[in-house]
Amino acid sequence: MRNPKPWPSPLWWRRAYPTAIVGVVINDRTAALSALKTEEVDFIDAIPPALYDEQLDTARLFYLRKGKYEQSIYTYIGWNMRRPIFRDRRVRQALSYLANRQAWIQTVVRGYAVPIDGPIYRNRPEYDSTLPPYDFNPTRAMALLSEAGWRDRNGDGILDNIIDGRQVNFEFALSFNAGNETRENIAILYATELRKYGIVCNVQKVEWSVFLRQLSSQQFDAYIGAWVNDNIPSDPYQLWHSSQADNQGSNYVGFRNRRADELIERNRVEFNEAERMKLMREFQRIVHDEAPYTFLWTPQILTAYNRRIANVRFYSVRPPYVLPNWFIPPHLQHHIVQ
Repeated sequence: MRNPKPWPSPLWWRRAYPTAIVGVVINDRTAALSALKTEEVDFIDAIPPALYDEQLDTARLFYLRKGKYEQSIYTYIGWNMRRPIFRDRRVRQALSYLANRQAWIQTVVRGYAVPIDGPIYRNRPEYDSTLPPYDFNPTRAMALLSEAGWRDRNGDGILDNIIDGRQVNFEFALSFNAGNETRENIAILYATELRKYGIVCNVQKVEWSVFLRQLSSQQFDAYIGAWVNDNIPSDPYQLWHSSQADNQGSNYVGFRNRRADELIERNRVEFNEAERMKLMREFQRIVHDEAPYTFLWTPQILTAYNRRIANVRFYSVRPPYVLPNWFIPPHLQHHIVQ
């Protein structure tokens, strides 16, 4: 309900036009889309790409309008650098070269994503767009693995190596949270691709609470995750500083680099914008070279809403929309909330 006596503010995002906003929880996306089509609801967000393309024909459903916005999120595969098979950065680089990002963008998210190559929000001025992408390159990947000592010594079709004095197969588990269809599809496609090159990737679907516990306690081999970057000057401390690799910090993959730590710390106390830019550009190059993550993409969030709603705008920063700024003209209103 709108406050009848709001505190005066000149800020446009503090304006509230509707008398009330009614939220409806519909757990199933297909059911939510049906409710939009029957005008039981006026707006839904985060529509799966397949439903967006196949079940939202706005030429026929003329009273609906499609929308999309790029959110400051990136999806990635994280490698637990504490695991012996992932210690060598050449192995992590090879795994990035074996990730067919462009194909996955087309098949998994129907093209509604933009590839990214580093941990900084790509629309920030400090984002380094000159970083060479890890494009799909099996030849380069296999050369790196060979340099790192991985080959099929016993002819069983699986790469192996001598690590800490014993022979080990190149086999690991790739975890993701249950119910996330996009991550599940990535995991299946990636595991299938890796098997062609002698790498066994066991797909592991985990309940959300267990997934988070595994990450914070570092009890995983690799995982598919996502982080949100805000459109403000970057501070990578929480995710990338060595101090955050222990005590259930957010540096889940155990990335430790003295020079990166120095750059992160200096970035926090440097007031000169041009100097911070240099610090963050060097930091990104270190992360790119060490490859603790395989960076995938920034998704486009797909939405749909009834054309009755006016003043609809989407933003790349959080929150991506300000619902109190939206309104339905009186002659088009169906529901009056008392």
